[in-house]
Amino acid sequence: RDMILEELSLTLPDNVKRTLDIFDQTGFHPKKIIIITTPHIMRRAYIEWMRFPVEPIQVVRVAPPSIDPTKSADKWHTNDEARHVVLNEYAKIFGEACISNLLVVERSAA
Repeated sequence: RDMILEELSLTLPDNVKRTLDIFDQTGFHPKKIIIITTPHIMRRAYIEWMRFPVEPIQVVRVAPPSIDPTKSADKWHTNDEARHVVLNEYAKIFGEACISNLLVVERSAA
């Protein structure tokens, strides 16, 4: 298998979990994976891949140049829509980290 395309997930963590389930079901245990996504989502995608796998997997990140020039690395802060996209991603990272920490505390207390 050269490429796995998981199309059923609704969220990024769901995508990672479903992809890992596909790996388990097929007996596929890659040493390296390539994540291809937008520059805005890449950080969160990488964090999710580092959180789930049981076996070590090298994660290679590939983000094509932004199609929308107003959302490029040097211009995202100049318009409301691009700022919303970037701040929304950081909010998701922060929210997922808070939930993960609460789950760890909850497990420790049990």
